[in-house]
Amino acid sequence: MKLKHLSTAIILATLPATGVFAAALDRSGQSISAFLQPGNYFEAGLSILDPKVEGKVREGFTPNAAPASVIGLQNTNLSDMAGDYMFYNAALKLQLTDQVSFGFIYDQPFGADA
Repeated sequence: MKLKHLSTAIILATLPATGVFAAALDRSGQSISAFLQPGNYFEAGLSILDPKVEGKVREGFTPNAAPASVIGLQNTNLSDMAGDYMFYNAALKLQLTDQVSFGFIYDQPFGADA
């Protein structure tokens, strides 16, 4: 009897944490605002991210405890190191009756290569 209560308590305690695992991967936010619009509704979108992460190796940088001048990194330009990505989204809402709606969302919200 006590084991059943303990098992139930453990399961209920872990349920709120299940959404935490994907928190850093969400890219789009997955808006449901299309479902809140009156009548029939459609929207489509395209999101493009093209970050620029570049720079120059600073004076005195010593990777692996070796002088940068020995390795040849002094004043080396670093090219764009961040990846680009693009994703599409669309939402369709049909007001079938005054009390019934039907909706569809297409989205690519998750990814980790940015």
